[in-house]
Amino acid sequence: MNNEANETRIELRCKKSSSFHAVSVDGSMGYNKPNGEVHIIFYTEKAELPDKCVVIRRGEETSHEIPSMELIREYQVEIALSRQAFDALFEFVEEKHNELAKSDNS
Repeated sequence: MNNEANETRIELRCKKSSSFHAVSVDGSMGYNKPNGEVHIIFYTEKAELPDKCVVIRRGEETSHEIPSMELIREYQVEIALSRQAFDALFEFVEEKHNELAKSDNS
């Protein structure tokens, strides 16, 4: 702890949980619960890989018919935040947004 007036410093040791993983995200959605929790679901969107195709042979020529691919929204993770944690996340995201805006204008 630091002895300067009106300042408290706490040093934390940080490490990854065994369940930690990075997630690529295309978007998010969420909802508020009556108890004040905010839930945010992060998702990716991608074309589903076909699970079948049709091979057509005409003499020496071969072609493939692949059915049209659906766009799939795959939920990656849902986080539940207390109001205090949500406010801290909001401040963090706003700060990073402002930093990006400044670098875009440079």
